[in-house]
Amino acid sequence: MWELKSKKIFEKKLYGLYPLAWLIADADPDECLRNLEYAIEHGYLGRECYVCARVLAELKYPPEVVKEMIGDELLKQSTFYKETLEEGLSKGVAIGREEGILSTLAARFGAVPDRSSRRIHRIRERNSSLLDDLLKLAVTTKDIGEFERKLGEMG
Repeated sequence: MWELKSKKIFEKKLYGLYPLAWLIADADPDECLRNLEYAIEHGYLGRECYVCARVLAELKYPPEVVKEMIGDELLKQSTFYKETLEEGLSKGVAIGREEGILSTLAARFGAVPDRSSRRIHRIRERNSSLLDDLLKLAVTTKDIGEFERKLGEMG
């Protein structure tokens, strides 16, 4: 890449190389972005190329400079960003539920045994859909012993 000329890439419309153009020795970042945006807007490249270009540009330029050019708004258009965000939100909700279960148990019964905390954590990691059932169990069981017995039956 270093030996290529960015002007040639853009003149010949070698769209597949546009996200890599920032790595070329004679690259003008403004020109790289203009051409990348053109290719994406006209359907020659997908929006995922914003992510690729930003990651690759940070190999050559300071991250703050790259972020200023290829800002978060452009990245948010990519499927990669949306899927990553969704996964992060899902994990955050599961962690919140786990903490809610532990807080509920602590409020109702005092200290929560470490083995119960570890089991709840393992259940969250393996099958977070069971956390709703665990929360109901934490609210309805008569004592921590009953909770632990039923928790043991769940996994």
